[in-house]
Amino acid sequence: MKIQQATLHHLATTESTMDVARNLALQGCPHFTVVVADTQTGGRGRMDRTWHSDPGGLYMTLVLKPDMPAADGLKLTFLASLTLAQTVRRCCDIDAGVKWPNDILVKEKKLAGLLSEMQATGSRIDFVNIGIGINVNNDPARFEPGATSIKAATGATFSREGLLDEFLGALKTGLQNTSLPSVIQQWKTLAVSLGRPVTVVTPRETVTGIAEDVNESGALLVRMSDGDLREICYGDCFHR
Repeated sequence: MKIQQATLHHLATTESTMDVARNLALQGCPHFTVVVADTQTGGRGRMDRTWHSDPGGLYMTLVLKPDMPAADGLKLTFLASLTLAQTVRRCCDIDAGVKWPNDILVKEKKLAGLLSEMQATGSRIDFVNIGIGINVNNDPARFEPGATSIKAATGATFSREGLLDEFLGALKTGLQNTSLPSVIQQWKTLAVSLGRPVTVVTPRETVTGIAEDVNESGALLVRMSDGDLREICYGDCFHR
């Protein structure tokens, strides 16, 4: 696999690209290093879930080392999910949308997911690692009925390498040219959760209401039945 956009580490299989990428980041790898695996034996999703990583999917972790405040780190994940949705729409002619905080959906079925972790010194970012799993030519519905793939959505087989190259090129351009304050506004143009009844599960509670907005920091604003507006910074959002 040859990609011109990044420093690429391609593995046939690994336990988790997130683990490999973290080790590389700690060892001083350059900005925009990408770890890609054909399969993972212990792929990680959000909230300690497993991401099934069977052959045919695209599994990667990006190592980003931007010169920016740690407070802006979450916006990099929003930029990545926005860019991925845009890439899928452009290259695969699929009506992909984004679901808070970091899923890519096609007709309410999960096509891709993102997971991020950040290390900072003081108020500045050391690195942000963004793990991405994309169902390309695999059949994720065998493991998760609510999932789909590009092949299932289009009936055609797609080049994983071609999709990766398109995504990385678009993301690199976005990192160079996109104003971070505008990322959330752009992300909301493809958001499929806003205005809908949702249930959001956080490590401490379950919140039910109407997803009203996503604020500038990336938090989901949920209007409760009593009229209160709750700000949720971390959790899983389910459409009702």
